[in-house]
Amino acid sequence: VNYEDTHIMSGDIHIRPNAILVISGCVFMPKDSRIFVYAGGKLIVDGGTIDCVCPDGMWSGIEVRGNTGSNQVYGTVGNTVFDPNQGVCEINYGSLIKNARIGVSVGGNNNYPNIPMPELDYKYTGGILQVNGATFNNCYIGVAFGAYAKMLKGTKSYIRNSTFYSGILKDSKFYPNNIPVPMQYGVYLYSITKVEITGNNFYNYTFNSIGTPTEPGYNIFDEKYRGVAINAVNSTLYVLNNQISDFRHGIKAGNNYALVRSATIKSNGFNNNLFGITGNVSYAKIDSNDFLIPAGLVDTVNIPIGSSK
Repeated sequence: VNYEDTHIMSGDIHIRPNAILVISGCVFMPKDSRIFVYAGGKLIVDGGTIDCVCPDGMWSGIEVRGNTGSNQVYGTVGNTVFDPNQGVCEINYGSLIKNARIGVSVGGNNNYPNIPMPELDYKYTGGILQVNGATFNNCYIGVAFGAYAKMLKGTKSYIRNSTFYSGILKDSKFYPNNIPVPMQYGVYLYSITKVEITGNNFYNYTFNSIGTPTEPGYNIFDEKYRGVAINAVNSTLYVLNNQISDFRHGIKAGNNYALVRSATIKSNGFNNNLFGITGNVSYAKIDSNDFLIPAGLVDTVNIPIGSSK
């Protein structure tokens, strides 16, 4: 099935095993609705747009489901179109995912992620997401991967040459203290092996070039109001040739409870972030990155904006 023209949906879309949906036109989803891609099914967004039909609401996003205990065989002999074990989603050049709570969740999502941490359903992880040349606009989380252990050599998923940017989210459920917030995570990885993140642009345009909010009521040092471009926990991180601008954390690897197994962060540009790179990493290779730090700006603990720790 190919949606080449404008389609206004009345409910969820379900892509079952051995089915392919291609979206090359504009699809408007109802508030709170989802697109489900089940194991053995495939969604291709080929220059199309998926947005919420409600002007003051958000849809819930694409959910790429899989089998947590099964291998990924997509791309192998006999499995070039489908993966019988996993759902597959391809988002190609010129595609736009807009106003979704989670643009794409690989695994399930609970529809209303907490602030600032997402809540994902790990029963359906293992799906495959391949993004190249797409745009994610005004999503609370652009892309989220849930835990999947069957990837000894890395997942078949990647995020390449795409743009993640945020203004003010439309859904008031995400407003702490009634203050509108921008995107919180461009990419969120939990217990994933080597999702390639290369050649992307992450930009929070609620902030101008010197780090001052363009909307009233913000504390620019609060993570809830400024977000994280790439957040990884208990994962293998590979980040190359990206541009990351105007976030609290450009890359946040690990937290106080779980570290990142290894991180390769190379040839990225960090522009006007409060922290370029923060991490709790067992092995890190950080090489040839550029950090643009506005003169004289420090955060609440007197650490220069844009530094790493």
